[in-house]
Amino acid sequence: MQLSSRGYLQGCEMSALQGGDYSALRGGDQSALQAGHMSALQGGSMSAIQGGYMSALQGGNISALQGGDQSALQAGHMSALQGGDCSALRGGDQSALQAGHMSALQGGSMSAIQGGYMSALQGGDSSALRGGDHSALQAGGSSALQAGHMSALRGGYMSALQGGNMSALRGGNYSSLRGGDQSVLLGSDNSKLTGGKYSVVYGCGHKAQVRGGIGSVLALAEFDKHGNIIKVHVKLVDGEKIKADTYYTLKDGEFVEVK
Repeated sequence: MQLSSRGYLQGCEMSALQGGDYSALRGGDQSALQAGHMSALQGGSMSAIQGGYMSALQGGNISALQGGDQSALQAGHMSALQGGDCSALRGGDQSALQAGHMSALQGGSMSAIQGGYMSALQGGDSSALRGGDHSALQAGGSSALQAGHMSALRGGYMSALQGGNMSALRGGNYSSLRGGDQSVLLGSDNSKLTGGKYSVVYGCGHKAQVRGGIGSVLALAEFDKHGNIIKVHVKLVDGEKIKADTYYTLKDGEFVEVK
């Protein structure tokens, strides 16, 4: 069925609906919906939905949604969502989300999420997130996060985080963190943290390893037998006593190189 602008169409399962600008389309499962700008489209599971800018798209599980700039897209598990700049995307587990600059993206576990600069990305466990400069990324355990300069990244246990210059990174146990120059990094037990020049790198956990470029401040926490912090040891990377780009850990209250 096809409709001109400013109309409403509703179909049953396995329907194909097409509308112009300012349209409202609603289909059941396995439907194909396409409309122009500033439209509202809703489909069931296994649907394909496409709208123009400033549109609202909603699909069920295993759906494919594509919207233009300033659009809102929501779908269930195992879905693929793509939006333009200034868009809001939300998908379930095992989803793939991609949007342009200044967008907000949220996916469930085992999702792949990519946003442009000044974007906010959130994923569940075992997710992969990639954002541009000035972005905020948060994911659960066993996730991979990558962002540009002046970004904030937070991952759960066994995560890998990489940020550009002047970024803030925080990871859980058994995580790997790498930041650019003038970055701040915080890691937990058994984490490996690498900062660029003039960074602050703090291993706040057992057996943490830290390293930084010249001018960086390295910190390692010392614990008692009950797991309480009793002292934080701090060193400056001067290139002599504490070498640049060299991993250090704490042994008997002293900084030692990791061999």
